[in-house]
Amino acid sequence: EPGPHTLALTAWDGANNATTEEISFVVAEGSDLVVENAYPYPNPTSGRSTFFFEHNQPPGTPARLQLRIYSLAGRPVRTLERDEPLNGGLVRMDWDGLDDDLDPLASGIYLYRLRVEVDAADGTRRVAERRDRLAVIR
Repeated sequence: EPGPHTLALTAWDGANNATTEEISFVVAEGSDLVVENAYPYPNPTSGRSTFFFEHNQPPGTPARLQLRIYSLAGRPVRTLERDEPLNGGLVRMDWDGLDDDLDPLASGIYLYRLRVEVDAADGTRRVAERRDRLAVIR
């Protein structure tokens, strides 16, 4: 059924020692694009940071990725864009900690928007976005 799910697997070895692992995932209706678990690491950062996210598209789906970082006043300070096929696991976007003028950002709280676009088989465009905060400490 569409919605969030958790799958748990328990395995035993020959000495009857058990271990359990769980994975959480989301089943989307139709071919909607879903972006989940988007986060920067490290956060807070003193410079470079890597943004990670998961998606529900088949591996190899062509995508346009955009990461935009804003000041708290809403002014865009850095935009990163790239076109690439999505892999089947975590997708990562590296950010060098600099603004569009290639200067280091000042200490403070910033907002970011991660935008993912894919073209559907029917010719329409599917878009998903995630927004959150990023702390810079120099």
